[in-house]
Amino acid sequence: MRSTRKRTEGPVLFTVSHSSRFLSLLILLIVLIPRVIDLDNPGLTWDAPGYLWAGKTYIANLLSLQLDPEAWKPNWEHPPLAKYLMGISIYALKPYGISEVAAARLPNAVLGALTCLVIYFFLKESYTEWVGALAALTLSFLPRFFAHTRYAALDAPETAFATFSIYAFWKGRTSDKWMVASAIFLGMAFSAKVSALSVPLVFLIWPIVTYRREPIRKGRAAKFLVLFPLLAILTFVSLWPLLWVRPEHFWTFLRFHFHHFNIPVYYLGTVHPNGPWHYPLVMTLVTTPVSVIFLATLGLFYALKNLFTANDKMVVLLFIWLLASLLRVSVSYGYDGVRLFLDAFPPLASLAAVGAAWFVALLRRLFNTSLEKLKTIFLFLAILVLVSEVYGSAVTHPYETSYYNEILMAVGAAGNFEATYWGEVYKEVVEWLEENAPGFKVIVPIAPHLPEYYAKTLQIVNKFHDNPEDQSPYFAFQARDGFYSDPMIEYCLDNLEPVHTIRVNGLNVAYIYNLEGYLASHAS
Repeated sequence: MRSTRKRTEGPVLFTVSHSSRFLSLLILLIVLIPRVIDLDNPGLTWDAPGYLWAGKTYIANLLSLQLDPEAWKPNWEHPPLAKYLMGISIYALKPYGISEVAAARLPNAVLGALTCLVIYFFLKESYTEWVGALAALTLSFLPRFFAHTRYAALDAPETAFATFSIYAFWKGRTSDKWMVASAIFLGMAFSAKVSALSVPLVFLIWPIVTYRREPIRKGRAAKFLVLFPLLAILTFVSLWPLLWVRPEHFWTFLRFHFHHFNIPVYYLGTVHPNGPWHYPLVMTLVTTPVSVIFLATLGLFYALKNLFTANDKMVVLLFIWLLASLLRVSVSYGYDGVRLFLDAFPPLASLAAVGAAWFVALLRRLFNTSLEKLKTIFLFLAILVLVSEVYGSAVTHPYETSYYNEILMAVGAAGNFEATYWGEVYKEVVEWLEENAPGFKVIVPIAPHLPEYYAKTLQIVNKFHDNPEDQSPYFAFQARDGFYSDPMIEYCLDNLEPVHTIRVNGLNVAYIYNLEGYLASHAS
């Protein structure tokens, strides 16, 4: 290893002796391989059946040049890009015997890995390869980020294209080609999910904050303000055929998201109609390993130090990116853990890596520490972060969306938050019932469409029936306190012992009850 003479804006450390191509390939393999292993686990998430059906329908429509608006109605609430990718993957991998669920998840796994790789390129240009590598690996193995990049859903693709857009925007400071790429990626981010709204805020605020250090030519600023949004909008519209044949659907789409129905959430020991304004901040803190929070806090201090001087424009960009992603949810609505602000995790992981670099740089200045000791300290911090993340993912796998950090688990406070929320545990519920109660009718009051997908001999119903002969002795549900509207759920939890529970790191995420005795006593 050797020190670098490359000038950077931020804390200068040391570079690696291997070529950047070798390191980038190594990082890609490290972040991709764990994502594509065992993609059938966990089970389908709440919205996935709709996305899979829409993806297959969209691709069939495109192949047959079908532009009838009714043919594009499946899952009209969201733009189509992520569903295109799922549909293409399902069609391409079906001949090879790969399950529909695994095939639909593969594009998100690849996009998740590419997001990490882009973060590596992003940070290595300002802070050297060590910092870029740490940021990429930190992001990759954040337990909840890792989980969401393995699901057939929209949040990870939006996060990926938003990250690509911001990286291209950074490169586009001196290149019109990169700025065009940034606009196209922004259109693609919106075509994945409307959550990309935070990205334009970054593009507007960051140039204002850093203007003194990097003034923009008036002609280029005018071009940016006019052509950039135009190109992003054209990309968005061109990717959604429903808007070609029914442009008024855009207003239906906007009304749906501005007047989104409330989704109750169990948060801080109470069921809320939806998460309060501090929901994204608190959920980020409690679902991120303590080591990452510590280093990210150092990175935030370094960012605030540069906010008014803008000596390090990169860290200011990361700070604004993180803030915009969290505030977008704070002023709208929050639920389902961290998935609605998943795009906050690339800047969070990046700030943690920058925080580690700044900490080591401070030691060098304060104590005149030797370069070899600095390398050892930086590696120790990197290992601490990655071990804590990998351990957190391992003890919760395959349900990393149930991860809470070490402090919360140590003080027993994880019970004040949702143990799970998205239904991926139902695959295991059905597998247990198929083995122990084949052919039985099972009442599932919460998200019964998910166990229906996996049931072979079981009959899944969503409620009790008036006819005693139709009653089922089995009653199963995922843990989701905000959805406990069926009084039988509370009765079971308070008075009966389940015949089987599924636990994740000490938290019950699903319950199965045999109500034969209860039904017999009430029938008499």
